[in-house]
Amino acid sequence: MRLLFLFLCLIPSLHADKLLDLYKLQGKQSGPTLLVFGGIHGDEPGGYLAASILAKHYSIQSGNLWVVPNTNKESILHYHRGVNGDLNRKFSAISHHDPDAETIKEIKELILHPEANLILNLHDGHGFFREKYQNTIFNPGAWGQTCVIDQLKLDNNNSYDDLDCIAQKVSQTLNEHLLQDHHSFNVRNTQTKKKKNEMQYSLTYFAISNDKPAFAIETSKELKETVQKAFYQLRAIEAFMQIMGIRYQRDFELNSENIKSITKSNGVLTINDNISLDLDNLRKNLRYIPLQSIKNDLCFSHPLGGVKEGNGFIELYIGHKKISHLSTTPFPLEKCEGLFEATVDGERKSIDLPSEVNIMSDIVFHAPEGYRLNVIGFTDPRYKNELEIKITASSLLKRFSLDREERKFRAEFYKQDAFCGMVVLNYVARKNQ
Repeated sequence: MRLLFLFLCLIPSLHADKLLDLYKLQGKQSGPTLLVFGGIHGDEPGGYLAASILAKHYSIQSGNLWVVPNTNKESILHYHRGVNGDLNRKFSAISHHDPDAETIKEIKELILHPEANLILNLHDGHGFFREKYQNTIFNPGAWGQTCVIDQLKLDNNNSYDDLDCIAQKVSQTLNEHLLQDHHSFNVRNTQTKKKKNEMQYSLTYFAISNDKPAFAIETSKELKETVQKAFYQLRAIEAFMQIMGIRYQRDFELNSENIKSITKSNGVLTINDNISLDLDNLRKNLRYIPLQSIKNDLCFSHPLGGVKEGNGFIELYIGHKKISHLSTTPFPLEKCEGLFEATVDGERKSIDLPSEVNIMSDIVFHAPEGYRLNVIGFTDPRYKNELEIKITASSLLKRFSLDREERKFRAEFYKQDAFCGMVVLNYVARKNQ
């Protein structure tokens, strides 16, 4: 499978010409900037889930928070540590032929940006780090539940040069509120420069080698739920923001139950500016989606939105979670022009394309001359154009619904042979009929 062209919309700080999706949360008052990377390893969901929540549910009052939720996009889609090899081992040297070369270049540019004051790299690691060996899970070789540093201090007078002191403070803060006692955090110093280990090739060592304080937060892969990992990651990030004097707000109370609730929302997908799909409760398979044959612009509201594309289909993902399989039908696109209206439950109103309309009883569409309407699931053979036809829930075949609750249906507008827009019919009272 190959990746489709993918653009995230509704976020003004994203740049379509870049591989990395950078969310800049700027405070009204000036201050230091915390730069957070999630998902450098595609099979460590605690890190990229936490980063996506940062991007969508936090706001900054003073200082700045920069977030890259899905650093290794393709590996996240495939739930693989690194489909092109370990991305976190390519910062010392990389061939220009390497598929990750441009990604590494962009990561380095962000780290070296003059405004970036402190860098975090979010991971899930195996086991629970303990200074003394207890068993195969709790031992000095484990990485889980650690704040990782490459050395005790930076060799300059950086405001955050005492890496060990900062890591100890963060670990202490985390240990004040644990979901279970054995989830306790510790500082792990890899002594990278002294011991010449593989961490020499990592993101954090590249950063500190360029006088930028950097830390890795490793939650344990042994934690039963991803939401628990994200809970600790977010608490760690908040501890760093407190140390840096970055003031923030979030639109939820931080606990594992609320994180679980947040993760149930998959957001909205807009395709070519003429189709809008609510990704919550979407059917696992949808057929005959009208798209262009070559290039389509897919805009996810969720920071972890992604796609896999094959011959005649597109699969939608949030992180590594598959949402739906779209079987596509090629159509040229045409911009809808003129006044589109509908009589909804007896009331006439204008209709936007794309949009979703709530219907209690029935709907009748009206459009300028030259357009035709195809309501998917409406099978009355007398009509080849469903404009000016009353569409009720009972006149639609349930198996053609967009959602698993069989309440939402597609109304597609065409101008001659070109597709120009979709309206989703949401029969809100269908269960009572």
